[in-house]
Amino acid sequence: MKDKFTDAQIEEQLKKAIDDSTPDIFDELMAEIREEQAAGEAGQIVPQSEEAERQIVPQRGRRRRRLYRTIAGCAAALLIFVGGFSMFHKGQEEVFAVVDIDVNPSVELSVDEAHKIIEAKALNDDGNIILDEMDLKGVDINTACNALAGSMLKHGYLSEMSNSVMVSVQSEHKEDGLAIEQMVSSNLNDYLQDTEISGAVLGQYVDGDEALAAFAAEHNISAGKAWLIKNLMATNSKHMTEDALLKLSTQELILLSQERDVDVDDFYGDVDKSKYISKEDAIKAALQAAGLNDLQLDSGKAEFDCDDGIITYEVEFTANGQEYEYDINAQTGEIIKSEVDVDDGDDDADDADDADDEYDDDHDADDYDDDYDDGHDDDHDDHDRDDDDHDEDD
Repeated sequence: MKDKFTDAQIEEQLKKAIDDSTPDIFDELMAEIREEQAAGEAGQIVPQSEEAERQIVPQRGRRRRRLYRTIAGCAAALLIFVGGFSMFHKGQEEVFAVVDIDVNPSVELSVDEAHKIIEAKALNDDGNIILDEMDLKGVDINTACNALAGSMLKHGYLSEMSNSVMVSVQSEHKEDGLAIEQMVSSNLNDYLQDTEISGAVLGQYVDGDEALAAFAAEHNISAGKAWLIKNLMATNSKHMTEDALLKLSTQELILLSQERDVDVDDFYGDVDKSKYISKEDAIKAALQAAGLNDLQLDSGKAEFDCDDGIITYEVEFTANGQEYEYDINAQTGEIIKSEVDVDDGDDDADDADDADDEYDDDHDADDYDDDYDDGHDDDHDDHDRDDDDHDEDD
């Protein structure tokens, strides 16, 4: 960031501008004045002809006009410098950090080093509704964020069931950026705890680059939301693809980050889960679909995941030497996908070798048509488990 001018530096710059823009004509002007005065006093130097008079008078007029133009030029130079300096001084209002506030409305706040708002910009239509023509310029960042949260409450974007806010900060000064993120996140959490919604606040420092900015611009989302999506894609979930995550709301992304232990800088409160079935109910639904009961269960777990824009539970358990995996709609309990493999004790890392056979344990490329074949190859029988030949007549 450029250094700010002190008062002494301002005065020095003004003096230099005047000196540089003023021609050194003082001696010349004084010589001309003395010459004219001497001519008037001596009498004999006064021109004797009309032609000579016509030559001298215009010369004097031109000298006066040149003097006036010089003075006017100096004044103009001074005004230009003062105006230019004023614009430059205004340019000292440099952006020190950018703070994104995401719920569904997304608002971007540019702040100076004193944490005052330089500009508040809506990133989507809902953001325009939230700003509601508020003039936040010059307002402290915490006060501005509280005002935005209050507007979100007023317009129904924040509620008991939609209680999550994401704070994302970018700055060339990482330590300062992290400090701003922590300050704003903590302040927003305090503000929301004083309301009826008991909100959840995710805070993150965004170490962005041109690629992230391009991704955010392409999908019309904030840099903070783009950053969280990229971090979720880095988890071990095969379902958290770019296309799937872009379909989720901010609250759903925050929920996944909380449940899948995505590395964020700060997290306050809990995302509301009242519209989802419990993990225990998800496991029961999977056991019922497998025709098993909990007494037959060797081990099991359920984690929040997503599938093509739908929040799901990924349920995994072992029973009777088999590995079971179910994707269950987290709101309805509906089974979306299921998979059964022989329990080989390796967390299914090598059970994905057969690209054309989702449920094949022998990774046999010949089983191109058999979704449920466990090594008993039957070229035209999707559910045959007792035929181990390749008889085309079968």
